[in-house]
Amino acid sequence: MTVGHITRILSALLIISTIFFAGCSQSPPPTESVDPVIEQPEGERFIKLSDSEADTVIQTLTIGKQGMQSWMDFAPALERSALYVSKKPQSKLALNKYGLKVTWKTLAAAIKRMQLLLPKLDANPELLAKNFTFYRLDADPQFTGYYEPALQASLTKNRDMHIHCTQSLPIFRY
Repeated sequence: MTVGHITRILSALLIISTIFFAGCSQSPPPTESVDPVIEQPEGERFIKLSDSEADTVIQTLTIGKQGMQSWMDFAPALERSALYVSKKPQSKLALNKYGLKVTWKTLAAAIKRMQLLLPKLDANPELLAKNFTFYRLDADPQFTGYYEPALQASLTKNRDMHIHCTQSLPIFRY
């Protein structure tokens, strides 16, 4: 075999392997056109229900669908919410979006009213419609909710902080 012959064989192998690997490669995924979120005008996302519509909602609302045995199961969460809201500046707005304005004071009063109603709701769920204003979301709500825990921590040992950032935190283990 001559050098020219070996060169041709290697060139042929290089071309064949290039074609083979090019055929095995994946095409880039098709690009999706993402429609930008169009902000709806203020006041159109929450629609106030009439009294009869609220009554209809109450008739379909069952505590079992919430994974609870009784309305009283909401008591601990309402207590925590009441404590949180009580620490806020009561005259400031807790909600000022989409045409709805609610102060922390109004929110605190609503939580208190709900706490007082809880013992009666198992027998009389219609009390919700009589004591609260019901709203429905528009056909295309564009928001999400998530829970993000906050930990009091310190980089140095501190008697007020029980978690030090240098230690392994069990909540981050799988």
